[in-house]
Amino acid sequence: MLTKRPLLDTAADQTLFVTDASRERAIKSAFQRHHTLIVGEPGSGKTSLLYNIRANAHRGSAPRVVLVDARVAGDARDLIDILLQEAVDDGWVEPAGRPDRDDPFALASQIRRLRDAPNGSMILLDDPDAGQAATLFGRMRDELWQLPVWFAVAVNPGTYASVLTQPPANAFFDVVIELEPFEPHDAVKMLRLRKHRGELAEDILTPAQAMQPRAVLLSAEAGPGARYDAELQHELLTRAEQAAGRAGAALVTEIWNRGAVSASDADLQRSLGVSRPRLTQLLTLLANEGTLVSTSQAGSGAIGRPRTLYDINRGG
Repeated sequence: MLTKRPLLDTAADQTLFVTDASRERAIKSAFQRHHTLIVGEPGSGKTSLLYNIRANAHRGSAPRVVLVDARVAGDARDLIDILLQEAVDDGWVEPAGRPDRDDPFALASQIRRLRDAPNGSMILLDDPDAGQAATLFGRMRDELWQLPVWFAVAVNPGTYASVLTQPPANAFFDVVIELEPFEPHDAVKMLRLRKHRGELAEDILTPAQAMQPRAVLLSAEAGPGARYDAELQHELLTRAEQAAGRAGAALVTEIWNRGAVSASDADLQRSLGVSRPRLTQLLTLLANEGTLVSTSQAGSGAIGRPRTLYDINRGG
């Protein structure tokens, strides 16, 4: 089954990862301890690339690394708080209470906690919006420069053009790499790997032109009964964002890719960067709004409690 979910840093997923010259440059730059900005359109594989960097970093004597999805954070302060929790969980820094949100120096003081991170650690940041990017890499640029870590950050072209090409944020990154569409031979290689794993049953056709990775997969998946429905997905993502902000849209994307989920799914909680109560709140809100549908699944054994599963509402 083909999906548009990113390739995670599991051994199985990483066997499907395909690079080209632009993606190889991004990987090399990150491991050369350059602050690296990765610019790519939706569907260009930015998230998969960050997971590949993390997978490579986990091998041998590679640097310590954390990856944070900026889409689950409301603003730059939330983003740094999430990043710090990841750093605490990974043993970079000691736990500490959060400063009062009304404290004008709260963001700077939180960032300074990362001065205790292991020297040469790497922070992978996925898809910060314009406000987050302007605050961190513009207003807080000098604070970040004083940290013993380096950043690899993936953004869409709109955030790049509106914020990261403008001073002061334009000075933060050492290297800027724009992800190119896959040439036909790279696209065929990706499809052959999927076919070998049983995710593609049809014959592989060579694309006539360069295409971004997601477009390659969607073109292979198109046809009667195809799982991917671009129009429905766009509608549901829009509704989810209106109901629950970017966190709602991120949750719908995860469910679309995973299938039915429950609030107790620890992997989903980690992927979204939310607690179980927050995930329960989001699932309930989107089910009440009609974006998701819920069903009850009986627990195992006599004392097993039923759990609620949530899936995409394909019936509108």
